[in-house]
Amino acid sequence: MKKIKRAVVLGVIGLTLMLAALPLGAACAESGEPSEYEIEIYGGKAGMSTYVAAIALAELINENSTWLKATAIESPSVTVNFQLLYSEPERRDDTLIISMVQFAELAREGKEPFTERYDGLRFIAAVGYNAMGFITLDSNIRTVADFEGKTVSIGDKASVTRVEMLQTIMESAGVLDEVDLQYLGLQSGANALRDGLIDATLGSASLVSPPDNYAVSPYLSELMSTKTVYFVSMDSEDITYMNEVLGPLETEHIIPAGSVGDSQTEPWIGIGKVMGWAADVEMPDDVVYEICRIIYEHADEFQEYSPSLAFVSQETMPKWGVPDEDMHPGALEFYEEKGLEITSF
Repeated sequence: MKKIKRAVVLGVIGLTLMLAALPLGAACAESGEPSEYEIEIYGGKAGMSTYVAAIALAELINENSTWLKATAIESPSVTVNFQLLYSEPERRDDTLIISMVQFAELAREGKEPFTERYDGLRFIAAVGYNAMGFITLDSNIRTVADFEGKTVSIGDKASVTRVEMLQTIMESAGVLDEVDLQYLGLQSGANALRDGLIDATLGSASLVSPPDNYAVSPYLSELMSTKTVYFVSMDSEDITYMNEVLGPLETEHIIPAGSVGDSQTEPWIGIGKVMGWAADVEMPDDVVYEICRIIYEHADEFQEYSPSLAFVSQETMPKWGVPDEDMHPGALEFYEEKGLEITSF
């Protein structure tokens, strides 16, 4: 869906022509309000908090902006989101994505999964910190080293970077060649685990508020409501090896015991990253400023869509941990006006 550009009827032909010649997003009606503009928001797969975040933001935009309209789109993965902007330049001025800093670094250097350099992504607002690790229904599987001879899902193949990361972690653990790998989406993996078709799959949890208030993703919450889920830890050395081989992708993250359920009797060691909304620098500044305004003014409403989105607040919005030049100019203007610094959380 492309943006809608409606002619502004002012009754004075010369003024109308002048407004029509202005850059995208700059033409204004007599009230000074921009012309109607439509964007698409790409989240993650259904059942993931990233998809719920896209729905939440789209609905809040449509309810609270008189000129900006949004549609939430399900996406196979964060990798695919990034590749939309990377490979389809015509989408760059009207596409908002859930992304993470690490992908921008890979794209700048032209590293896999990117075949050419791309330096257009700019960050807008953090939506959460997502931690991911393995889960099982078998209490005897405690670490990745216990996967030998087991059937394990590591996500669908569209999530190229995630699949490669987990394969590299298994390689470091010495079990990659001894595991029957399956490539199922997160919801499908949870269903297969529930039905006894696989021995382990991926589980994810979002940090709601530091230091130890977490909410599991909807698909995992559903599984935990009917089954006793056990949490399988990665080894710190294997995570270090993964980042040495593939570049700095995700950091080690430790969820304290009991933070995500009674069956989590020990710390759950996995990988994690800050995730949030981003867009190409070609998205008009006033559009990004309006997105930031709506998130800021309605931050406390995100948790009504999912407990995992309670992370979203006025204070956490700029916590990307990147230099100012990596922020979208429209977002940077908004944060400067509000006196908010671009920092790490």
